Amino acid sequence: MDIKKITEVLQIIKKNHFQAYVVGGTARDIILKRDFSDVDIATNAPIDFIKKSFKIENDDGLAFGSIKIVYKNIIMEITRFRQEKYNDNSNFPVIEKYLNKPIEEASRRDFTINCLYLDLTNNEIVDPYNGLNDLLQARLNFIGDPYIRIKEDPSRIIRGLRLAYKLNFIIDETTKKAFIECHDEIKKISNTKLKRELGKMVSDLGLDKTINILKTYQIDSRGVLNNENQ
Repeated sequence: MDIKKITEVLQIIKKNHFQAYVVGGTARDIILKRDFSDVDIATNAPIDFIKKSFKIENDDGLAFGSIKIVYKNIIMEITRFRQEKYNDNSNFPVIEKYLNKPIEEASRRDFTINCLYLDLTNNEIVDPYNGLNDLLQARLNFIGDPYIRIKEDPSRIIRGLRLAYKLNFIIDETTKKAFIECHDEIKKISNTKLKRELGKMVSDLGLDKTINILKTYQIDSRGVLNNENQ
């Protein structure tokens, strides 16, 4: 991936007096010097500004404050800083309001290693939950109470296991305990969401390893993997 082109997008946004950072897996993999394909940028720039400034790939994610752009043949997803909430009986968040600073939205993210805001224009890292230390210590750790975060969105169990095994990270003991004790929460997510998360896991880890991990953590794949393997 061309870091220079990503930096140029950040510069365009910042020259117009907005903030912009690469976030999530993009920031994580850049710091770890790993290859990556997805580019995620977080900003306080309004969507209308993004639309005027870049070629739009699609706006399917507008309900979540996100839009995909194309810049010099690279697709990047740009998302506004936001505050979310989870309604009863739903593991999809809704936006309460848009925010101006990364520190204000950081608590909505799942794991500390996914809560690093990297400004490639000056190498500044905003790290509100000590995620850099967890990254360098090769440790997976939730932001906040693991039980609450899993209840909000049970697919975080699968996402966390995928990350830990993909990166060969140690799972924090409190986090591991929550994964094990909350495995039945997986039953609450839709087959569509389950299929998407397990598909990513199989892509990263392979089918056999994925099945073994699910058995270890007593996670029912509800036949999704069998269907994919037919």
